[in-house]
Amino acid sequence: MYPLEHTTTQIKVENGETKTAEDLILTKAIQHVIIFREQESGWCNAGVPYTVMGDILTSELGMTEGSEVNQYEYRSLRDNPLNLTFNIGDLIIIEGDQPQDFYDTYTTNKSVFDDFVHNGGTIFWVASDMGWANGDFTSSLPGRVTWRDYYDDWDDIANFDHPITKKFSAQLYGNHASHGGFDNLNTGLPIVNLMIYVKETSGGLPTYIEYRYGSGRVLATTTPLEWYVDNGSTDMPQGYNTTYKDLFKLMLVRSIRYIMNLTVSSDIPPSLAPTVEKSPKVELFSNK
Repeated sequence: MYPLEHTTTQIKVENGETKTAEDLILTKAIQHVIIFREQESGWCNAGVPYTVMGDILTSELGMTEGSEVNQYEYRSLRDNPLNLTFNIGDLIIIEGDQPQDFYDTYTTNKSVFDDFVHNGGTIFWVASDMGWANGDFTSSLPGRVTWRDYYDDWDDIANFDHPITKKFSAQLYGNHASHGGFDNLNTGLPIVNLMIYVKETSGGLPTYIEYRYGSGRVLATTTPLEWYVDNGSTDMPQGYNTTYKDLFKLMLVRSIRYIMNLTVSSDIPPSLAPTVEKSPKVELFSNK
């Protein structure tokens, strides 16, 4: 069993008032976003623009492309020289579905990313490999977290109170709704304050997690969230007027806002072209 713990607490301090909090970890405000991906990746073979992350940062947050405050930039792990200079106020996004050389270069330089998080940085890892780009990541996220490959079309919401999954349907459906499950979270890793938001329906392992590593934060999911911006099932969960496709896109938008310490709306906007309801899949026994 994996523990579910809250990593953040809002504390309001009135004028002249003193508050004491045990084990308080301060998170620096995100001022700049660095997106790592290669131009032929990020589900480009499935018609998804390689600018998908930047497009969301522009449309949802009003950010522009650049290297300054309130801007985002794209970086490639093929750059020569390789630019792995970060500030603690940066958010690093690792996009999903990268080619093999991307994952190989990340592995070669993983200590840089690990140290960035351990020293107080923030990283959002879309850990959905083995996609159209055929890259297979066999190393680990900061804190030695790993996952095993496994395609599941159904995922179960494990935390209905968290801003990312609040008011979501009990299950999410899609063509490979997750590409694997985090398989080593209870083996004495140097991570703390683990939260689990989503799990595989069939395999039962977590597919969306957050944790602390050192003084920093990691948000990681095996769901191909970028792919669902332009693709996905137009069926709807029972009782909803929002498609599964739009729920996945909403999850991506909420994830970005949450990890950047911005307000996350609990609203579930209706889809513009609702179709038919799809019954949930309930697994009584694991097939693993």
